[in-house]
Amino acid sequence: MSRRLEWIDIAKGIGIILVVVGHAGRGLSGAELPDRNDFLPLMDETIYAFHMPLFFLLSGITFGMRPPTTIQASLVKRPQRFVYTIIIWTYAFLAMQALAGSSSNAGGSWQNLLQAPLPPFAHFWFLWALLINSVIFSVLQMALRHILSDLKFWSGAVIVSGAIDFAVDVPQKIVPWVAPALNYSLVFAIGGLIGATPLVRAVPSLKIALFGSFLFVSSLWIRVTIDLPINQTIGGLFISIFFIFPIILISNCFGKSFPGRVLAFLGVISLAVYVMHTMFSAFMRIFLIKAGYTDLTLHLVLGVLIGIMGPLTFYLAARRLNILHVTGLA
Repeated sequence: MSRRLEWIDIAKGIGIILVVVGHAGRGLSGAELPDRNDFLPLMDETIYAFHMPLFFLLSGITFGMRPPTTIQASLVKRPQRFVYTIIIWTYAFLAMQALAGSSSNAGGSWQNLLQAPLPPFAHFWFLWALLINSVIFSVLQMALRHILSDLKFWSGAVIVSGAIDFAVDVPQKIVPWVAPALNYSLVFAIGGLIGATPLVRAVPSLKIALFGSFLFVSSLWIRVTIDLPINQTIGGLFISIFFIFPIILISNCFGKSFPGRVLAFLGVISLAVYVMHTMFSAFMRIFLIKAGYTDLTLHLVLGVLIGIMGPLTFYLAARRLNILHVTGLA
């Protein structure tokens, strides 16, 4: 069960676009550009209602489809790759902030390059949290593989992760290191459970897909418009699960079309887009402001476009030059 599923790549492609849009919007809010209709807060709340749980769910599904096989691959190569990527792109991010200086929303300084890249900060927390979850579940699954099937393992992982998430208070000293990983461990485990079952390759009927799409839209609307006493991560988990249904429908109907292939490719290179997009979007925002343009729509459209096209161009050039490993994007 190791073959890539097209709908997962398409879902990641849509997810990474939402990441770029969300961060571009927050950058514009930080720059205090005129937002007469209060569009940015609504967009921000809609995207952040589910886009990060979606990535952890999809990562868990992929992990569940491909159980760990060796200690070398799971506990040496993967951590090395993730940590290397975090380090080089954290310093690239800080260097770009320093170059922008006071024009950066965060007020970049060359002294910031003296700080350690770990525990992670800015948007790099996601890669660290994903690494922590993948390492822990790899260790446990390999240790228990002789007594638990994949299905039983992930069922237990869901129960234990949920109990830890709701019952364990993380000591303040280690919060930056482990809190995000623990916060999303249940989502990752549920993804693993889905990936370990034949459901991951099931094609829902049109009626079920449409009903799932309705649940996605309605649950997202409820999440954004009604202040319910529900944990944000859990709410995002349910919205993300419902989101899978329209994605499978889109994949089946349009997966082979040009837009479908573009979305799937963006999903495949989502790591490259994730680590670079804020630098490109910030450059566009600063350039437009210095040029005297403050129109919100112009900023958002161009910021999102360069936030996607910049990393895409860099990735293709790095692949052509055979330096993806050197740049941490393999």
